[in-house]
Amino acid sequence: MYDDPEVKIRLSEVNLGLQKVKKTYPEQVRAGYEFKTNFPNDCVQDAKRRYEEQGLEVFVGDRAFWDNGVEDPKMKSLFTRKKEEATEGAD
Repeated sequence: MYDDPEVKIRLSEVNLGLQKVKKTYPEQVRAGYEFKTNFPNDCVQDAKRRYEEQGLEVFVGDRAFWDNGVEDPKMKSLFTRKKEEATEGAD
């Protein structure tokens, strides 16, 4: 169906939700945080604790988006980064 050689981007590579996450949380992305996934509001603190136990720094965003770009008020977005990234340049 999409075997036209002029098509440069596969549809599966277009993630409107990830684009919205990056626009919603630009400071966190610049600070080295990487979006991991969305979690239900009532589960996000347990997920945060699990990532922290792995030695990661965690940021929880109040807004979460699905792949199609639709915001879900019942979810939160979760970002992580290595702890040493948080302290680089602190001297």
